[in-house]
Amino acid sequence: MIKKIFILFSAFAFTLAYAQDTVFIQFNKLQFNKNDTVHFDCNYLTYKNQNVHYATLNVWIENIETHQFWKFRYPIINGETKGNLVINASLPDGKYAFNFLIQRRFFQLEGQITNYQTSQKEINYFIVTKEGNAYLNTFTPNADGTFKLNGHLFEDTVSFIFSPTNKNEENTLMVNVKSPLDSFFVADAAVTQIIQIGSDKNIVSNKKITTNNYQFNYTDFYRQTTLPNVSVEGKVKTKIEKFDELYSTGLFKSGDAKFFDGIESDQITRYKSFIEFVKGKVPGLHIDDLGNNTYFLLWRGVSDFHTINRKPRPADSNVDIFIDELRQNLEYFDWYSVNTQDIAMIKTYPPPAYLSPGGKGAIVVYTKRGDYGIETKTKGNYEFKIFGYSKPEIVWRK
Repeated sequence: MIKKIFILFSAFAFTLAYAQDTVFIQFNKLQFNKNDTVHFDCNYLTYKNQNVHYATLNVWIENIETHQFWKFRYPIINGETKGNLVINASLPDGKYAFNFLIQRRFFQLEGQITNYQTSQKEINYFIVTKEGNAYLNTFTPNADGTFKLNGHLFEDTVSFIFSPTNKNEENTLMVNVKSPLDSFFVADAAVTQIIQIGSDKNIVSNKKITTNNYQFNYTDFYRQTTLPNVSVEGKVKTKIEKFDELYSTGLFKSGDAKFFDGIESDQITRYKSFIEFVKGKVPGLHIDDLGNNTYFLLWRGVSDFHTINRKPRPADSNVDIFIDELRQNLEYFDWYSVNTQDIAMIKTYPPPAYLSPGGKGAIVVYTKRGDYGIETKTKGNYEFKIFGYSKPEIVWRK
């Protein structure tokens, strides 16, 4: 029997009065300045009355002037949820349309073990959070290897790792997974509210746009892209752009990064490690091979690190390494632990990257998953990064 896991969300310090079904969203206010917090409160009485205990609120935000999009989602528990978006100074003044769509689905993971043998019976799966907390569960697939894992609630991104219950058995499981939350759906209810950031004097073309005349068709929007953040008119998104929109989260969505494509290009696979591939391809980034699988990384021109009077150490680097958005300890990091065949994308950020304290630069490696070629692994395909729900409080950036 599948055990249910709940990674609890942070509690909010205040609540708002229930809204009517037709206006199931309430804001703390509609006029904001930089560094203000946009708070919204969802109370959907239909779910309360029907005893729908678990559902999902999708929040799709559009800058009406630039058509830039942001997408968040929150768990609805017994008809209620809340969210806080802290307005970063990078957001331009303007009008923003908050499109709220309620989905009668909760997070579950579906999939199939294509090489499943019924003699294996139960299968282990681990859930590993960014903080390193791990939870072990088991399930029994159907005879054809299909399965559904229900009842999981977690913030941000976690790793799902599947393995045989027999510890002595080599893990060669070939697993395909999907989350129904990321597939097309018909909303039970939808409402739009326009807010304003900044003063009227800085907003010209959007002055006459109101909630009543703003047009948003979520079905057309969803057909264009599964998890959009930026809508570019007249341009078809590449696979790497779609991958970035789907799997980059929070600060990792920054547009300052230099991209390297591992989905439609085989250039990365021609190197033994991703760090060898990056060498010489990023202006200002110096990579010194210290031997014994260690490297010193220096982003020149922005640091006080010097290598003249002493031998550099990995810990002295002013560049952080992230694998699937998890920061690595360079003192002990195995640079060959990521097979270059499995790399979907590499992003490099010049200092200050805002991903790490101290204004360092960053190299972020994303591994293949979902529909983007993770099945190319030769011995197995059993580890996935899965996006759950947005954090209750998020810094909302450009």
